[in-house]
Order: sequence, then C-alpha cells, then structure tokens
Amino acid sequence: MQIRAFQPGDEPAQAWIYNTATTALPGFKPATAEEIARRYSAASPDPGSRYYAVADGEVVGYAAFSPNGRVSAPWCLPGRRRARAAAPESPRRHEQAGIPEAWAAYRADWSPVLDLLRGHGFVDKRQMINYVAEVAKLPTGAVLPPGQVIESLGADGICELMEAGTRSVSR
Repeated sequence: MQIRAFQPGDEPAQAWIYNTATTALPGFKPATAEEIARRYSAASPDPGSRYYAVADGEVVGYAAFSPNGRVSAPWCLPGRRRARAAAPESPRRHEQAGIPEAWAAYRADWSPVLDLLRGHGFVDKRQMINYVAEVAKLPTGAVLPPGQVIESLGADGICELMEAGTRSVSR
C-alpha cells in the first residue's frame, strides 16, 4: 500500500470513498468532486496536506489536515481496512507542518468516526448542537439529556469559534 500526497484529479476518488464510507451514517450528505475541488481551491491548501492510500493503482483511502489544525478521519473503501490502518498517521502530519493542535468536527451521532479518533488519542473538547429555530422555541433544560446545558457562547467563544471552526474532538 502506497501513501502519497494529493495529485490533480483525485477529487472523484475522494468523493467516491467518502460517500461509500459515510452513506449509512445518520444525516449523510453526499459529496461531489466539484464540491471537494471548490473547497480546497478556496482555501489554497498545500497539496501535501491530503494523503491518499493507493493499492493496485487505485485510490482506496484518504485523510487530510488544514493549516488551522482541522483533520479528517481516515476514510477508506470497504474491504480496504489496511488503508485505514495506514491513514491514521496522516492526520498527525500536522505536527510536521508546525501546526500545534489538531482537531476534528463530526456529528455526535457518528459514533464510529468519533470512536476511531478517540482511539488515536483525540479527546472530546466541545460538543455543539446546531439549531435553526427561533430562540423562544429552543429546548429548555427540562428536555435536555442529563449533564447538558444550553448557554450563551459569549464574545470570547465567538472569537475562538471564528478562528478555529467547530470542534468536537481535539488532540
């Protein structure tokens, strides 16, 4: 199994792998090669920040990190678990790039993904719940799961959120 950096034209394989790996997860939203190309071209990331596992000339897995520290879970095609075994080191490459902290943001109900990241040393740092509702219609403490609260983010939290994005686990 070869691990290599991004090459132009990898976007369709990346979309296929992501869609195949996540289709059964709650709230699945398919990715497209165009969306991936747009997202990466807008941020102008280093092509070396995306790593692809290649077996028999086929891209079978990938992982990525961003200059702000965000890492992706390592995704792979079914039957290509060796790609996942090789890919977890890829998110750690942020350290080689001089990025002090790695973090990932995934849905709380994507347990297999969060468990995988936790298994590689990531810890829960913050859990965010997104609502599109009038404030008056948000859940109250009476309907929240035990141990959870709704509180104002505050100015410091908004600045941190703007700088780092949403975090659910970090290393």
